Amino acid sequence: MANLHAEVGPMYETNKEVIWESSNPEVVSVNQNGRLFGEKPGTATIIAKAADNPENLQAVSSRGYRKG
Repeated sequence: MANLHAEVGPMYETNKEVIWESSNPEVVSVNQNGRLFGEKPGTATIIAKAADNPENLQAVSSRGYRKG
């Protein structure tokens, strides 16, 4: 398991909620707190977006996962 961190900006945004998504939750799932859970070997992209402005991506990371 690993934790990711993202902050919503700019400073004037009132809703600081971050929405986490995995492109391949069968490989790596992510919860609402940015905690990653490896499910099986493969590659997934983890995306963090601002709840009020989901088009404005702040963090994207791809990584392979090897269970074991």
